[in-house]
Amino acid sequence: MDIKFENSDIKLANSGDCIYVGSVDEAAQIVRRAVLIKKGSFIYDKNLGTEIRELDTGSSTYLKTVTMLINEALVNYPDISAKATNFSLCSDGSVSFEIMVYYKNQSKNTEVIVGADL
Repeated sequence: MDIKFENSDIKLANSGDCIYVGSVDEAAQIVRRAVLIKKGSFIYDKNLGTEIRELDTGSSTYLKTVTMLINEALVNYPDISAKATNFSLCSDGSVSFEIMVYYKNQSKNTEVIVGADL
């Protein structure tokens, strides 16, 4: 169980209490966090995150490499895996990914936008 994040902030109920997510929704949130954090930038865990920003989007193996980096970042979550299924380049230099998240016998598609300046 994890606290739900939405638009880079903690999601609160009308009562002001934190909203929690579990199962495949939690797995998708963990994948989004792994993709968005630049590896080495989190002071408490330098191994958290990925190096997706350094990849060449023109490479013929781009999605395969992105998938590999995401799954490397999920090494501490043995029940979660992911596959980058599509990407598009945005006009501001960011990259939008469609990622299929697998958790036990469930799956969920999620979108992650990785900014060029992050």
